[in-house]
Amino acid sequence: MTQVDPLVTAIWEGGRHLAVLEQALGDWQTAPAAHLAELDADADKLRLPDQLLFRFTKLQDAMGARLVPAALAAQKHAKNGGFVARSGPFALFACFVAPFQGAAARA
Repeated sequence: MTQVDPLVTAIWEGGRHLAVLEQALGDWQTAPAAHLAELDADADKLRLPDQLLFRFTKLQDAMGARLVPAALAAQKHAKNGGFVARSGPFALFACFVAPFQGAAARA
């Protein structure tokens, strides 16, 4: 069995959570609930904020538990002092932003 790079897996997982978040947010913007009572009365409308909260939490968990450690491990093992040393102190965070740049352009 081929071993998968943890950083690639973590970026994929974050991207998947983001895609579902974007879809749910788009559905919410199409038909937002005017009042909380409307959410209680309509299970489909309640599904959207539930999904937004769940996926946002999952995205945070994935970043903290997998993406940040994988990025730090990749930086530690990089040759020639790692990409942080060559590119400045915030270069490490470029790997976090890259998967989400396409989402910002679509918004």
